[in-house]
Amino acid sequence: VVRNVFPYARYVSIHDERARDDHLMIEAFGLDGTNIFRSDDPMWQMFTPPWDFNCRCGKVFMTTMQAAKKGVREAMAWRETGEPPTYPEWRAEEVRSEVQWPPESGYIGQMI
Repeated sequence: VVRNVFPYARYVSIHDERARDDHLMIEAFGLDGTNIFRSDDPMWQMFTPPWDFNCRCGKVFMTTMQAAKKGVREAMAWRETGEPPTYPEWRAEEVRSEVQWPPESGYIGQMI
């Protein structure tokens, strides 16, 4: 039910001196250069916060309208046509190719 109302989610890092590069990096891999991913993206199976020891990142669910306003083209088309994408864009492979999994700490916080 949640994914029907909130088909997108933002990955939010804490931007301070304690933030780890891997955690900040994930924000750059979202749809269309945003920090927004589809809620059903397999990326969340590995990187749903807290996914590493002392992870302070967050996940914020978003509606199609909110994602469209942030520049997600898939969401913009969905709003215009009223039809969900036939082939949703998942970013899991891109994230996993750049971000170490499992984390060096060995801690795996949230497994879906």
